[in-house]
This record gives sequence, structure tokens and C-alpha cells, in this order.
Amino acid sequence: MKNVSLAILLAFAACSSYAQTHAIYTVPGGEPKTITVLGTDPEFHPLQNLHSKHQVYVKLKSMGNSRRYGKYINSLFTAMGYSGVNDRRFTESDVSKGEIPYGAVGMMGDGSHHYEYCMLNVEGDPYIPSWHVRAANGEDLYFMSRCGNAFYYPQAAKRRPEPAACPVTRVQVYARYKHPGCTYCEECGINDPEVTGSPFKETWITETVMVDEKNATGYTDTKKVYVDVDKKTFRKLKSEHYENEGYSGRERLGGGSCCRPWGW
Repeated sequence: MKNVSLAILLAFAACSSYAQTHAIYTVPGGEPKTITVLGTDPEFHPLQNLHSKHQVYVKLKSMGNSRRYGKYINSLFTAMGYSGVNDRRFTESDVSKGEIPYGAVGMMGDGSHHYEYCMLNVEGDPYIPSWHVRAANGEDLYFMSRCGNAFYYPQAAKRRPEPAACPVTRVQVYARYKHPGCTYCEECGINDPEVTGSPFKETWITETVMVDEKNATGYTDTKKVYVDVDKKTFRKLKSEHYENEGYSGRERLGGGSCCRPWGW
């Protein structure tokens, strides 16, 4: 009995030691290589684009006896604390859907079964679909669905924060002309040169929405901008505005207040 227990302990110690020396668990210091595209150098082709954990489990088991993949898949499973991928302790329940978050840093395999320290920054993918395989020694691995590459990261990276909503501001631009003959009236209100009051006169030039987000809707603020112009420019801009609104000729001479006469 003692001999059996000793054999088990030695086997476990050997697996743990192998896990520490396998390249996928040898995480270096320094800056990781940034990966922005997946699928250019698949490691385990049979694991690409599978749809269920049963399919993944069957493919993993079959690769254990493969002339092409057996050596490499068995070495990974030995590093995970199993005797190999066909260890009876490794069951279908040890496979589950996983998601590797954007910005995850760890060791990733390639088509030559080399492992490199990488950061996954695949644009447009907040999470990378993958298959999570539970290890016997707690050092779980992921196999990415798109490329079949093995991936190990010791600390879960946080999802990239969503960008804050960009405020939407409507900007209205007015041309303004100081008319010395304008007197106080209810329409003008008090003398307020910052807005529309006497003795200033204004005409609308344009309106635009200042916004960075493509799909933003609604306004959070409205700003008015005034441009001081001479009388000639003011009349020209006002005439153009009326023409754009469909007024012409005598319609513009119909009258108005002392501050907004149609005949300007």
C-alpha cells in the first residue's frame, strides 16, 4: 500500500514539475507581443470552429493518437497534471465554453507549437470565443475557437471599459449687426449684446451638430455663436437666408419690428 501511495505521489510530483517547465507555463517578464489578428497560424486545426464541447472533447481525444498532433497535445495535458489527453480523469465535463477578454496577456501557441508571450488586442472582439479545459493541477488552458491555438494566462484580464457617451451639442451660428437706430421694444427686450437685444440685430446663418459618436441621437446642449459683421454683409446673409426659406421680393418687405425689419 505504501508503495502504491509513493508511486502516486511521485507521478503527481513529476506532472507538477513538467507543468512548471513546459513552455506554455513559462511566462517571461517584459513587454508582450501585441496580437491584432487571429487565424493566420493555427496550432491545432481539428479544434477550429467547433460548436459544442462534445465535439471539442472528441477531437482532443482523437488527437492523442494522431501522428501529427499526438506529441504536442499530450505534452500539454501532461503539463496540466494528466498522464496525457487520454487520461481517464479527463472527461467531457472538464470542457466548457470560455471567453478570453480583450487585452488578455499570456502564452499563446502557433502552428510550430512554439509559445510566445502575447497580448490579445483583436479589434472588434471584446471577447475571443474559446474552449476552457480544466487542468488536474489547476493550471487551466484555453483553446481558441477561431484558430485552435492553446492559450494560458495566469491572471484574468478585465474587459476593456466601454467608452463614455460623447455629449451631443447643437451649435447655431448667427450673423450680428449693430444698428444704432434701433430702440427698445418688447421683441428685443433689454439691451443684451450677448444675445439678441437692442441695439443688435441678428440673422441665422447655419446650424450644425458637434458630435463624435456615429450613432448618437438627441441633444444634450445648444450653443449660440454670434459673428459681428458690417451692414452690407449682414443684408447679404439675411437675403440669402430668406431665399433659402422660400421668401423673395416683396414678401421680404412685408414689415417687422424695428429690430428685425423685413426690408433689410
